[in-house]
Amino acid sequence: ATDLLDLDEVDINARSMHGRAPLHIAAMAADEASPPGMTTNYVKGSAEEEDSGMVRLLIEKGADLEVVDDDGYTPLLRAAQCGRLFCTADLLSAGASTD
Repeated sequence: ATDLLDLDEVDINARSMHGRAPLHIAAMAADEASPPGMTTNYVKGSAEEEDSGMVRLLIEKGADLEVVDDDGYTPLLRAAQCGRLFCTADLLSAGASTD
């Protein structure tokens, strides 16, 4: 997937049939470990690895942080809704709007 993002003809903000951009999907589907200090892993993934890397990569490649899907959600709202703490933090650090 990362190799595809380097191609000039790839639209990093393309939409699915539900109006979701790749950043929405990555923010919703990230496989993360629990934050440090928590003993329970609330989302799929191992305690040793965190995979919010695709969200960070899409941000680095210039994905639109404020893109809205057909339900009116931005990637930040989707990440928060799905409990993706590290993705939420990455999106906030990148400047995603909280409004």
